[in-house]
Amino acid sequence: MRTREWLRSFLQLGARGDLDSVPSADVLRQEDTVLQALDILDEEPGVVLADEVGMGKTYEALGVIAAFRNRQPQNRIVVVTPGHDLNQKWKNDFIRFSDRKTTLFDFGDEVYAAEDLAGFVREARNHHILLVPINIFHSTRNSYDQAYLISLYFRWREEQGERVHGNTINAALSRFRGNKLERVDVEQALFLDHIPFDKLRPHLNEAFRKGRRADEHHGLDDLFRGVDEDQARGYQAFENEEGVRRALDLARFRLVRALLPEFSLLVVDEAHKLKNAQSLRSQAIDTVFWRKYAKTLFLTATPFQLSVEELRQVFATFSNAKGASRGRHGEGGRLLHGDSGVPAGL
Repeated sequence: MRTREWLRSFLQLGARGDLDSVPSADVLRQEDTVLQALDILDEEPGVVLADEVGMGKTYEALGVIAAFRNRQPQNRIVVVTPGHDLNQKWKNDFIRFSDRKTTLFDFGDEVYAAEDLAGFVREARNHHILLVPINIFHSTRNSYDQAYLISLYFRWREEQGERVHGNTINAALSRFRGNKLERVDVEQALFLDHIPFDKLRPHLNEAFRKGRRADEHHGLDDLFRGVDEDQARGYQAFENEEGVRRALDLARFRLVRALLPEFSLLVVDEAHKLKNAQSLRSQAIDTVFWRKYAKTLFLTATPFQLSVEELRQVFATFSNAKGASRGRHGEGGRLLHGDSGVPAGL
């Protein structure tokens, strides 16, 4: 059984009490929250820490991460933060946790704060704790990356044994974004500045086709071939700018997913911002981390400001965990609210 004494054998949440003027009662509450969260994660794919602002959610999350690392030092954890500023704040909190004078838990040099998507993918296998600002996933919509992915798509079609004429590629590029894109030689260019074409080749089928998930958008190949009788096909499909944008997002996120290792824990700060299933941040989380993590920890101070459907969408990410039941959409999570100390099942 997990007890406060067990927790204190490796985690000293009260070590900074005097320096930070944290009352002992708050330290005890934070310890209890960590213990409850760990117990819930034994049974469920995810848990939400829903304490008010200033109640110590970040330190409680760091406590849960410390417990994962203490149990198995090889566990990989990824923390998705709202932006670059908070990404640095999380990095500073990890440093404070590991301070030699008042060590709460020594994370050593395992923490890497990514500044861009290339750095995240490159360092994911070199560090056991990754900090990732959610806005790095927006980079898929710059002109060069879109031209690269479209060129990669037609190179993949050649891999399928089709003869693709240069005029076809140019016609497709000219119809998307007002003829602003130029063809990229994907065998010479590098994906995310460091990944050659050969490493992408095994994952291109998945990148460009819709797959089996009903909630995903169409892949680029679906649009090119025409998913419905009344839809444009071939290069004319590239006139559907929004559809192509989403298909390129899907391809980029799926390639990133294929290149990442598996994680023991996915932590999402300000998780209430995942309330819109159609937003780019929600699509990124759902696709990049699909079945790539075993457990989920969400942090939010405003869960009760969401509608039932918005809250259900936030919790739907729990069903994407590797061990979650595939038939449970938006279920399988627990909410921990510090004011009551009582977990609410969802």
